[in-house]
Amino acid sequence: MSILLVYQFIIYVNNITIEILDNGSNEGPTGRSGNRVTYMRLGKLVTRLIGLRIDKPTVPVLRSRQVTALITAFLKPVKEFLTIGFELEGKLTLQTYYTVASSYNRLNAISGSYPDQQIDFTKVLFSQGKMPLTRNILVNRVEKGLTFKWDASFTLKAGRVFLTVFMLGRLSGNYMNSSGHI
Repeated sequence: MSILLVYQFIIYVNNITIEILDNGSNEGPTGRSGNRVTYMRLGKLVTRLIGLRIDKPTVPVLRSRQVTALITAFLKPVKEFLTIGFELEGKLTLQTYYTVASSYNRLNAISGSYPDQQIDFTKVLFSQGKMPLTRNILVNRVEKGLTFKWDASFTLKAGRVFLTVFMLGRLSGNYMNSSGHI
């Protein structure tokens, strides 16, 4: 007979959670201690320092911050779709789906130079992997919404269609997963 003992210790200092020990010390402590944060990420224990820049930011730093702000605002509304589109690629590269999507679009979908950077929507990618890109896509605006047309020979081979509509003016996105029902 074996018994699995599961317990959790939470260490508080001045009503602030400092460390959480799950299942004893086998998994290690998680939490914050000063400017050091320890947590589980992709099944591994990670410790990092929280830094605070006090010097005046350089142009490359400002450029990077602007790219981060643009990509984050753009990808946030379609995060659920990105889970489907980049999950496998993320597992293959031992990264999260969002890290893979963000990295690709940061490097490929930004045009212009600081401070006039913008997203080049022709280079944005919402999915990565072996599935080929849909060809001959036509979108028409009709009275009650949008109609989509694409190369049907592609659809028959893939078996699934994922449609993403991104409304730039509202920074919102919607997607539809056909799950093979076209």
